[in-house]
Amino acid sequence: RAAATVGARSCGDGTWTPPPPRDAFQSLLQAVQGEREIVTVGEPVLRERAQEVAPERINDADVQEVIEEMVETLRGPTAKGIPGTSPRGVGLAAPQVGIPSRVIVLEDVQDEIDKMDPEVVKAQRREAFAAKVIVNPVLEPVGNRTAVFFEGCLSVPGYRGLVERHLEVRCTGLDHKGNDVDFVAKGWMARILQHEVDHLDGTLYVDRMYSRSFRRVDKLDAALPGPNDEFGATPPEGERAGATGFGSGTSAAKGATKTGVKWESAGSMAKRAKKGGGKSMGRGKGKRR
Repeated sequence: RAAATVGARSCGDGTWTPPPPRDAFQSLLQAVQGEREIVTVGEPVLRERAQEVAPERINDADVQEVIEEMVETLRGPTAKGIPGTSPRGVGLAAPQVGIPSRVIVLEDVQDEIDKMDPEVVKAQRREAFAAKVIVNPVLEPVGNRTAVFFEGCLSVPGYRGLVERHLEVRCTGLDHKGNDVDFVAKGWMARILQHEVDHLDGTLYVDRMYSRSFRRVDKLDAALPGPNDEFGATPPEGERAGATGFGSGTSAAKGATKTGVKWESAGSMAKRAKKGGGKSMGRGKGKRR
């Protein structure tokens, strides 16, 4: 995607640049360290608001190490051609590896998309994109169109649920080098961004899903439940024109739309970071495998 321009500054889209090749010792050390462990639902870190990273700390060695390990963890053993139990994901937030900092990584690769039904790919508006790293991300909805699709999460393994998300969002923040980020994401990338930024606020997709759609991965093809007096109707997958935000079964039954999302201004975020945000990115509970 082309870089956006804000004022006189050129802003990128957060595309990650891998570090230069390591020497033999560093390569051995990385192989021993491996990827980080993904924490699962029930861990307190997944339910807390993550802290902003001070911009001047982004290029510190410990922060860069965490970012690199998050990318490796997102890709999993399958990215290296190694059969393993850790699947490749499309997005990962720092709290998912036990670190309460506002950092997300995302990537969608063509090899995985090619395994999907072309009609599903088209409906989801899914396109491959290179790995991105966004520090202190802020999202703003663009327009009022939404889409309902099944979502899963590496921290809630084995299950899926229907979630309504904005079809298009603007993302601002900083990249892995501390440079400004400002771009518009559409379709599946927009969904990934919303899912990951939710993690930074202690929110899981199960908090937003149409609860009666919740199911195991192996039951995805089962019919959706019919209307319910208490929880309303479960919508079919697809785009929704003129919707005003995120839905839930309960709000649908009451005839109201529950957005549930706090779109934070960049100014508000900066003020909080100045007051005491940007805490150290500790090693957290995400122990290496």
